[in-house]
Amino acid sequence: MSKTKNMHYLSQMISRNFTAKDGPRTFLQYDFSTATAEIRNIKNLFSRYKPWGQNLENVLSGDSYENKLAPLLKELVHWPIARQKILGSCGLVEAQFNSVVIENEKKKKLISKLLLQNFLLQRSSKRAEDDSDLILSHVFDTGIRFPSNLLLVEVHPQYICPPLILTDGMVFLFICPDKNKEALGHFGFMFPISERRFLLWVSNADDCGYFCAKYKDINYLNLCRIEQHDKKCIVALAKTEPNERYLLSLVRQVPFFSSHDAIAIRTTREWM
Repeated sequence: MSKTKNMHYLSQMISRNFTAKDGPRTFLQYDFSTATAEIRNIKNLFSRYKPWGQNLENVLSGDSYENKLAPLLKELVHWPIARQKILGSCGLVEAQFNSVVIENEKKKKLISKLLLQNFLLQRSSKRAEDDSDLILSHVFDTGIRFPSNLLLVEVHPQYICPPLILTDGMVFLFICPDKNKEALGHFGFMFPISERRFLLWVSNADDCGYFCAKYKDINYLNLCRIEQHDKKCIVALAKTEPNERYLLSLVRQVPFFSSHDAIAIRTTREWM
């Protein structure tokens, strides 16, 4: 197998679904740690020169991960989702969020490997081959099993709102309230797969309702995702005029933003 020099800690199979089907594969990227904006082709977006060994790269680009997950993600971006109607102030209107439960266990196990993506972000910061490559190779090969329900959620195509942004660490953690008042709550996980669709791992239907109510403002959700990385992440959107306007607007909001959540969740970006 040929050796790969430019390796992606956020796979191109994910970024590809954030572009128009026949549009250019170029992105506007902003790095909050250096306060710099760049135009990037998909081939060098969210990538570094040899951040890990070739054996781990072979696992990531092979049948254990990208080869099988890429077509499934493309399928999910276009999966039909029934749109429910709710009673609004002007009569029946279509809901902002609509979802479908992914029940196939084989697909759930494969899709849930996306929750490992932040490990690749952390691993890429070390840039030296060591025993951790073997551990990650095994984890990405075998996968993980979550007891949570897996939902595919769509923001209504006609709902006027900003797009979901790409970040270098795509997994977003949130805390759902527990009916048991002695507990602080329990985790849910969200992972965007396009500008209008995301995956949601939750314990029950109440958790999905909680997420959709709290993060109905997509701009607020994007800001919370950036905040979870201590405002040090890299973000990107496909290079179109509306996206450029929005991304630059988002960048201006970040220094002044605080979610004021009672429990602050922060992502570790360095390999421990």
